[in-house]
Amino acid sequence: MRGGLTENIKEVYLFDALYGDTEKFSYWLDHQKGKIINIYTEHGGTKQGCENLMADLTGWGIPYYAAKDTEVIESNLINCQLIFIYSALKHDEVVYKDDSLYRFLRASILKSAH
Repeated sequence: MRGGLTENIKEVYLFDALYGDTEKFSYWLDHQKGKIINIYTEHGGTKQGCENLMADLTGWGIPYYAAKDTEVIESNLINCQLIFIYSALKHDEVVYKDDSLYRFLRASILKSAH
């Protein structure tokens, strides 16, 4: 919102990092039509906020996909715009364990942009 590059951002991956500013992410989603994949954990400090946001989205009738990391369906990673993934991993493990980033990049809208 401050850097002037918002229209160039097509995807956002949050690895147990949605601590606040949900209105900024919501604004970006509404105006840029990109994709947000958000992984959250039990003890990373983001679980309650993520669950509150999902409850709000449900109340507003805004679609999203939510699953446990062990139950994620790849076609939903490809086709859904807003994705919440609960992980049983520790906060500092979500970036490198279970090949999450690799899976997200395989499902990326960026690969079709070439």
